[in-house]
Amino acid sequence: MNRVWGNIKGWGEKLLSVGGKEVLIKAVIQMVPMYAMSMFCLPRGLIVETQRLCARFWWGSKEKQKKIHWCTWDRMCKPKSEGDLGYRNLETCNRALLAQYCK
Repeated sequence: MNRVWGNIKGWGEKLLSVGGKEVLIKAVIQMVPMYAMSMFCLPRGLIVETQRLCARFWWGSKEKQKKIHWCTWDRMCKPKSEGDLGYRNLETCNRALLAQYCK
């Protein structure tokens, strides 16, 4: 969680486009816990907090300043073909990665 927050805090200072924020969330923030998720069932609270940090970064909130989130994270996790952003649902990814080892 500290690594994710450290990444977000460093990027929050810079002016990023919408596409830049999307790439950073998909390529970096959501990839940090992937190795741990492939080995362990992460607590739901940790997954929710990671998704909350991603949403705060997307909508432009800072540590002490909150902004309005215009749609839910679950909706943002729907595929791009349905008109949404296509972010990963980390809880579903965790289950899928653990299921690979149960074969």
